Amino acid sequence: MTVNKCYAALTPIVFKKVKQLVLGVETPWYATMTDYYSAQPNIYSHSWTHFAIMDGKSISPLGDSLMIAALSALENSGQNVDQIIRIRLGLHSIGPQQFTGGAHVDLPYPHMVGLLYLNNGDGDTQIYNEKYDSLANTDTYQYFQQVHKGQSTIMETSTPKENKLIWFNGLHYHASQSPTTVANRVVININYTTKETKW
Repeated sequence: MTVNKCYAALTPIVFKKVKQLVLGVETPWYATMTDYYSAQPNIYSHSWTHFAIMDGKSISPLGDSLMIAALSALENSGQNVDQIIRIRLGLHSIGPQQFTGGAHVDLPYPHMVGLLYLNNGDGDTQIYNEKYDSLANTDTYQYFQQVHKGQSTIMETSTPKENKLIWFNGLHYHASQSPTTVANRVVININYTTKETKW
């Protein structure tokens, strides 16, 4: 499976409203103390997160609005969504040196990943050829270490561009990088299933 892209996922006015909502002063951000399982300590930048949807249900004041925005973006990209599982906001701040997070999968069962970038800049997303077997009797980190020997090969790299949506099979390991040319890298991470998805 390849990485698919849509460069205008939302109409300009809707995208502007979503960006204002996410970056507004009332949106709470929570510091992430770890970056999955990276062996490289992140001493260069910081990351924050905000969960809006968990298990298909809103757990945030932003949840309902982001659910509508996510469904619109996915529909505009030609996808037939079955269920939104999770929506998470992610923010990485600038640092003097780029940091690449650990290879990971978001959920240990079949799903899709959609990433809607809210700003231009660096801080690429790396999608790897290596996949997690959802039938394996081990967690995603142990599987990566045991089966893939902790090694990953890049299938595709995506550079953030505002209102750009990418989507791919969520069982592919992937990782994000911190920015070095813009103050923040902000993305809406959508985990979902489609009616046509064949696992």
